[in-house]
Amino acid sequence: MSGSHGDREFWDQFYLRDPDAFGSSASGLARWALPMFQRALPAGRILELGCGTGRDLAFFAAHGFEVSGVDFSDVAVRAANQKLAALRDERPPIQWAVSGVAREYLASQSAQSQDAVFSNLFFNMVIDPAEHRRLFRQIARVLSNEGLHVFSARSVHDPWYGKGTQLAPDSFDPGGAGRPMRYFSEEYVRGLAEESFQLLELREIREGESDFPITVLYASGQRVRSAAET
Repeated sequence: MSGSHGDREFWDQFYLRDPDAFGSSASGLARWALPMFQRALPAGRILELGCGTGRDLAFFAAHGFEVSGVDFSDVAVRAANQKLAALRDERPPIQWAVSGVAREYLASQSAQSQDAVFSNLFFNMVIDPAEHRRLFRQIARVLSNEGLHVFSARSVHDPWYGKGTQLAPDSFDPGGAGRPMRYFSEEYVRGLAEESFQLLELREIREGESDFPITVLYASGQRVRSAAET
């Protein structure tokens, strides 16, 4: 996750209070992505950005994929590795997930080393459009030919859009216990994807419980080869 030392402290405390705050079972996005991954890259390599405590990593690993993840929170990463170790009966646990800044982690990975990059609501925590573009370029670099990029982001049609102090276009600081967030439009997603990906599917989904409904964009894209690769 992109952020400061203060962000790390926030997320460590967040996960210490409730490791399953985002749910204990696989996310809706992971369940949506699974058939796509099974068709396109059976037993392939999936990297998750902002993996949290590993619920989606464990879901993909249980379906035969080789998984890895990165998250800003040391607390979340420990929980993710413990979850994966229990699934694989590893003693001691292998470090399938690591703590760090996503862009720096991506930059450290070999070109075409992943078959898919997956993230659930990770990009909303990044405000700067230039940083989004840098992340998308790094994701394209680490993906294999025709590899998949699957992600979700809170939509501009989210009922929480516009609440708090506006920081930038479509970006708001809710104050209190919330974190600054960038909301995505379909146009914004298409603009990010157009440089390196063929957008395969883009749909808007209503998620969440009745007391905290959210509106989310689900997106899938396939890496396209650059002119230098063809």
